[in-house]
Amino acid sequence: MFTPSVSLRTEGIFRYICSMKIQIKLKNELGEFTSEQMNITEEQYKNLIEASKDFYLGSYDMYTPSGFVVVSPEILKKSILLIEILSE
Repeated sequence: MFTPSVSLRTEGIFRYICSMKIQIKLKNELGEFTSEQMNITEEQYKNLIEASKDFYLGSYDMYTPSGFVVVSPEILKKSILLIEILSE
């Protein structure tokens, strides 16, 4: 699963702080939009998964390698959001 980079002992239970590199892609009729690569923890990844389940209900914006993109709700309803794990 995830390789721990640092371990902490909390209340007798080992807790691991893990990191992974991800990239978000938004695909729709206008093309494919790719975010910058990001390093996040396992907890941030889980939160991102939960938050992205309703991404199509509003507008969406993200930084890209060449700038910034904002997508309207009408386009989002016809879009696919991918969260790719590049490395663990």
